[in-house]
Amino acid sequence: MISDMHALKSSHPDTWRELEAGNISVTKNTIPFASIRADHAVEHLNRSLKLHASLIGISNNANARQQFFLAAVELSYRETERESLVSSRGSLV
Repeated sequence: MISDMHALKSSHPDTWRELEAGNISVTKNTIPFASIRADHAVEHLNRSLKLHASLIGISNNANARQQFFLAAVELSYRETERESLVSSRGSLV
């Protein structure tokens, strides 16, 4: 809602500062000027999950949604750890 956006500065000051600084895009690599809009990044993630994790039809199954979103945090943590390990060693382990 428009009223929520007007209240953003006081209700979510961290978000306001990021937007004010121009941080409104997602950067997935180190290539300059290759950032994408947040909605595009979400669509990219959705496609990736559908292709690699067989995450199709999840919106129609409440139990599947719950299981996915409960596991998503742990999966994200493990991916971050894997990326850190790979970058520190220079190759896949």
